[in-house]
Amino acid sequence: MKLIRKDEINFNRDLFHVKELYYLSCSCYWDGGYDKDATLSEKAKFYSIASQYSEIIKDILISFSEPVIISSVCSENERLFEKWKDIDKHDSYNNLISCFHKKKSYMLDFPNDIEYIDYIVENNFRYLSCIDLFLQQSNIIIQPTCHTEVFIYSYDYSRIIPIVKDGLIKHGSSIEIKKYYNNNIII
Repeated sequence: MKLIRKDEINFNRDLFHVKELYYLSCSCYWDGGYDKDATLSEKAKFYSIASQYSEIIKDILISFSEPVIISSVCSENERLFEKWKDIDKHDSYNNLISCFHKKKSYMLDFPNDIEYIDYIVENNFRYLSCIDLFLQQSNIIIQPTCHTEVFIYSYDYSRIIPIVKDGLIKHGSSIEIKKYYNNNIII
């Protein structure tokens, strides 16, 4: 992972407004992660599903074999971390901020920096961060959300969708790929 300057990032925010949007979803849904009083079993289920999503994202990033940019410049929320009064009490958040500073921009190299994906997925799913993964050369955004989904923004899905489908088969998960078009969900 290396620091980059924001002026090195070539990003057009229009990418967030594509008419067709593919996303990954499953029947298990958490809004902002598990509850504070969640049982060990409930937490295990959450982390099992989060791990499946993370593995699919890793497959995509390794397949594209291009650097991934993390920056508020290319984040839909225009920041990397959520703003909670007690956010620093969460161990996963503290692990993530030991890697990333909220005012910096980074370039991740895959497969060398693959371990950061687990941190990002966990924290985004728990509504502690809002880090989007930007593949600048391919003009793709991969966005894990606090609703236990992963949105994929692209002007051309022809390369990415086959990789996602292979990842879904490879990991034998209950995660599905869906298409959102003009406010309608098409499976």
